Amino acid sequence: MAIIDNYENYFDLMCKIKDAIKTGYNSIDKIYLYLSKKYSKEEIRYCLNKLLVDDESIIRNDFFYKQSEYETVNDRARKSKYTKHYKSFTDDDPNKRKRILLISDTHIGNNDLENMNLIRNIYEYAEQNNCDYVFHQGDLFEGNSPHEIKTFIRNYPNNLKTICIMGNHDKKIKSLKELNYYNDSVNIYETDCWETSINNIPIHLSHRLYISWILDDKRINSINDLDDVKKWISNNYNLLISGHLHQGIIYSENNYENKQVFYVGVPSLSNININKSVAYILEIDNNFIHITVLSADPNLHISEIDDINLDINTCKTLKKVF
Repeated sequence: MAIIDNYENYFDLMCKIKDAIKTGYNSIDKIYLYLSKKYSKEEIRYCLNKLLVDDESIIRNDFFYKQSEYETVNDRARKSKYTKHYKSFTDDDPNKRKRILLISDTHIGNNDLENMNLIRNIYEYAEQNNCDYVFHQGDLFEGNSPHEIKTFIRNYPNNLKTICIMGNHDKKIKSLKELNYYNDSVNIYETDCWETSINNIPIHLSHRLYISWILDDKRINSINDLDDVKKWISNNYNLLISGHLHQGIIYSENNYENKQVFYVGVPSLSNININKSVAYILEIDNNFIHITVLSADPNLHISEIDDINLDINTCKTLKKVF
């Protein structure tokens, strides 16, 4: 990229363009006026097109205005399930067995937790074991320093398609979505939850555990807390996946409609869990859910330490901590 050869300046300009649009500088001439003291028209147009075409985090109202005006996706279009960032993850081949690496709470930027070698090893293990995708349940970053962004850009694996939602620490960093430009394999959603279906099994993914709209603000701190709210667990999903607790948890219970619901708490992929669970491999095949629990030893060698088989049609209570 010859126009802007420093990724920090590039990232800064993309953020400033979005800020300009939000504050009313929403035409190309107004954006030029807003940013012309520091950036050239060529640089502004280049980043504007990247935001519009590649990143899709802004849209243009060509049909309603004589002169094109811009609007951030976060203000309108991102709320629609028809936009790119909220489209269903459903695979068109319902007969294919899906293998997905589940990770969470990598906390890049935290000197006590961050371990980029562990992250790379788990990605290599997932690729060698035929995983199709990676779901990251949030707190990708610690949220304290620009150095975290550099670490991600230079070192984060790109061998598997990764979908990452935001955790409470990630929200400290402005405009994380722009980082998608630097790693085509990682798609960061600027939301703390999303929903999808795989082989017709509805799934809810979030950083903190989602119980239901009734208990949307309920905070779960341990597996025992789930006993107090199990009757309220949403009947819209068979599988609830979250992170945040840093501990591996699998919990199965019937909800108030006697429907089998599985809660999967994904462990932190960080130094805190060496010699314990660090990630899961999720497989979905018709009505069966298979979870392989992965551990890392002090040499960061990845191995399987448990297998859990779940049948969504079988009423079964299960409580396991890894």
